[in-house]
Amino acid sequence: MKIKNTTKTFAIALIMIFALAIAPTMAFGQIRVINSPQDGKGNALVGVWESVGPALNDCETGLPAPGSPIIRVLQKFNQDGTMTEENTDPIEGPYRTTAHGIWERIAGRQYRAFYVHYGFAPDKTHVATVKIKSIITLSRDARTYNETGTVEVLDPQNNDEILFTGCFNSGYNASRLKF
Repeated sequence: MKIKNTTKTFAIALIMIFALAIAPTMAFGQIRVINSPQDGKGNALVGVWESVGPALNDCETGLPAPGSPIIRVLQKFNQDGTMTEENTDPIEGPYRTTAHGIWERIAGRQYRAFYVHYGFAPDKTHVATVKIKSIITLSRDARTYNETGTVEVLDPQNNDEILFTGCFNSGYNASRLKF
């Protein structure tokens, strides 16, 4: 009986030692993953970012498209590879959903993203599906990024016929939201 209790006590003590040894490693590992893009393992893109720039660029030159409005963009990248985006682009009008999408690391400080939102007429008719594909390059210090990509506006009433395509380039002006 005494040996059984000693074995049980030893097993419980061993489990507790193991748990105490692993828990700090997991906590510090999480911090490292979020904050260190240089080690090749981190997801330093995780967080909320804000940028200001032209809504569209000329696809060939990369320069702002003539007449393109300056817009503000908020993007949130979650640890699980999902994301959301809000912007002030007046071209698509005030009747639209938040963009939802996915993202992943390609290599090093480079990521790719795909996100979608829906546009509506004032009478709530679904008039546009907006699909964005982009490449995001994080700066070396992980404080800013550049996002270049393409935009497709599709007509959901006509078998997703492409109504418009365009390009954008945020420049290195996307930065982390701070207090």
